[in-house]
Amino acid sequence: MYFQVIVACGHIGKGREIEVTRYFKADSAIDAWDSAMIMPRAKKQQGSRCVRSVIEVDSMQFIKGKIAEMNDPYLQKGGIKNRLSA
Repeated sequence: MYFQVIVACGHIGKGREIEVTRYFKADSAIDAWDSAMIMPRAKKQQGSRCVRSVIEVDSMQFIKGKIAEMNDPYLQKGGIKNRLSA
């Protein structure tokens, strides 16, 4: 099963956050929720509230979403600062 998960993420300044859409392959919505909660940049201090929504999607939406993740500078190692200075 494939899931689209919206997660509150940080590391953009004190008290600030951004909602990021991530895509997970998981056995259930609960497993996708758990994966999102432990991913890097998630606002873990919010506990389970850092996950805003979990929606089951088909395989084509999953593939398109993973491609979008690869092109999102916020999700890349080194973040936006390194990509802008290149």
